[in-house]
Amino acid sequence: MNIFRSAVAITAIAALVACGGDNAVEDVADNMPDMSADPAAASAPAALRVTNVDLGSAVQGDTAVVEAKDSFNTSDTIHAIVKHEGAASGVNVTARWTFEDGQVVDERTETVSPTGTGASFTHFQIANPSGWPAGDYRLAILVNGEEVASEEFSVGG
Repeated sequence: MNIFRSAVAITAIAALVACGGDNAVEDVADNMPDMSADPAAASAPAALRVTNVDLGSAVQGDTAVVEAKDSFNTSDTIHAIVKHEGAASGVNVTARWTFEDGQVVDERTETVSPTGTGASFTHFQIANPSGWPAGDYRLAILVNGEEVASEEFSVGG
């Protein structure tokens, strides 16, 4: 099939050269399909992409926080709901929680393999039975080791 398409393309280019010169050849070449492209890649599922991150002190199931917020009490359990889309197999989604100076408070990785085209969710949470030190915090979301989203939040008295 590819040999047939290549023969047709070469014939078309030869005819255009005879009639229209180099500009016609460039126009045809720009609009030709890439014959070297891997046909399997064209039908491969879209990569997993993070579309939203919500923080809260309570959740509804594992798909939503009760109330999104960016300020917490020292005694709160802090939840993050990461919404992602796309089908993928064996993707590592990491939540890295850091304190003001970049000190890592907690880091957890979940391996996800969503199969549908709709949204899927990953739930992370951190708690400190002794209470969180007051200050500014950051949550970084990484997909296969690459940071793709972040949220800033604070803990008060």
